[in-house]
Amino acid sequence: MNQTQVLIVDESLGARKAVEKALDDRGGVEVVGSVGNGLDALDMIQSKTVDVLITDLEVPALDGFLLIEAVRDVRLKNTAGVIVLTQLVREDFVYRAMSLDVDYYMLKPFDPYVVGCRVMDLLPPKCDSRLSLDERITDVLLSAGIPAHIKGYYFLRDAVKTMIGDPDIINAITKELYPTVACHFNTSPLRVERAICHAINVAWSKGRMQNIRCAAVDRPGLIQSKPTNGKFIALVADAFLAG
Repeated sequence: MNQTQVLIVDESLGARKAVEKALDDRGGVEVVGSVGNGLDALDMIQSKTVDVLITDLEVPALDGFLLIEAVRDVRLKNTAGVIVLTQLVREDFVYRAMSLDVDYYMLKPFDPYVVGCRVMDLLPPKCDSRLSLDERITDVLLSAGIPAHIKGYYFLRDAVKTMIGDPDIINAITKELYPTVACHFNTSPLRVERAICHAINVAWSKGRMQNIRCAAVDRPGLIQSKPTNGKFIALVADAFLAG
């Protein structure tokens, strides 16, 4: 089986080791390089196949922005995905990264497990019936482009699981589903509704919502426009129920 080739670029050896350890725990992923400066990373990209680039923006010799620009240059081997890990939180930095089609902009300190999930999110989705229901729902939401660091991700996962257990709750989204999820997280139904809406907006902007079909059943043309909260939750839950 072909493994996904990952390159990690960070001046901090500790950060690189943490990400590498998280990826080593996952199947189908191989770290082909772990370097501390942009020039070494560029040399590696030009000489090897790199499917996913994970890079800090503050790296010596060639900063992360210039490295990503080089990666995106048609003269070089394009990567399947780019993940930024940085301490830079300025809005103009985030905007510049997004203009370079960065898939994820993650802030330090980071959770290595979540970074691993982000890498898996950039891979072609696969279904594995041996996974638990929670893990399968997680895989579907990540593959659809729902970021795991936002509240809406956790609310959505809980809402889907709740609907799988009680399909009739689809008829009482506002009166029953939102309050149920809110109770689980000690928050308000309104905050649950808004957070889920935000998560769906983020996923829709990434254009990967069609990956939901992987859950269990293929339904051509089902997601032609951005779904409402209820439709999205029902779509994911119904795929599992159908499977």
